[in-house]
Amino acid sequence: MIYQHPQIRQLGDCALAVEFGDEADLRLNVRALALRNALEAHDPGGITDLVPTMRALGILFDPDRIGKTRLEGHIAELLDEAQAVQSIPSRIIDMPLWYDDPGSRELAARDGMQPYLEYIVESNGLASIDAFIARHTSTDQWVAAVGWAPGCTFAYALDRDAAMTSPKLVTPRSYAIPERYVTLGGVCTSITPVSLPSGYRTLGRLAIDIYLPGTRLAGYSATGVLFQAGDRQRYRAIDRQEYEDIRARIDDGSYALGIEDSTYSTQDPTG
Repeated sequence: MIYQHPQIRQLGDCALAVEFGDEADLRLNVRALALRNALEAHDPGGITDLVPTMRALGILFDPDRIGKTRLEGHIAELLDEAQAVQSIPSRIIDMPLWYDDPGSRELAARDGMQPYLEYIVESNGLASIDAFIARHTSTDQWVAAVGWAPGCTFAYALDRDAAMTSPKLVTPRSYAIPERYVTLGGVCTSITPVSLPSGYRTLGRLAIDIYLPGTRLAGYSATGVLFQAGDRQRYRAIDRQEYEDIRARIDDGSYALGIEDSTYSTQDPTG
């Protein structure tokens, strides 16, 4: 359900949540992002962080600088603007992915399962891995939220007809898988920013880093995080040679991320 009137809820003494609905819907995420942008543009002072999720915006504040009642009033003044938003800034980032890499097959074997991409192909009724790749690269993935681990993204296909699903593992892995693995759990595409456990099946390995602290490469935040909520991921298939070439250029600092500054129109839900 999309709420006619967004709900402002208190989260302890130093945080509020503005909920736009009670379901996972990209329209709600766009409204949360629009409110984030409005609060950044009209900062009342005292806000310490803004945390978008799929259907809500978390607002952390310093109660010694701004009271809850005043902050709620300021938010209420901006809600009509957020509700009526028709477009928001949205970067498009090139995602060179080595689909079905040998490491993905090794992980599946270690987990006692058939190669993960083969399983996903079968469970989505596709004819081949090539058919999966064609479908996965046919639509941008919308970054709805960033969190859980440093720079970890939760992204969803903008074209719902191109969306594919994969059940999460019944028991999440007890061991860490390497960084830069693109995974699918439910309809959510995610990426391991660092080596960590995961309960999602892997699609392949990304050539670029999504978390690279200390880097001088353009496009990353000061903390080394690449993505922010509202970005779009545009996947393209690469082979081993291109993967290794990109990794070498990242290591020597000569690689330029493919980033396009753009806007996303709510009137064109496929982006």
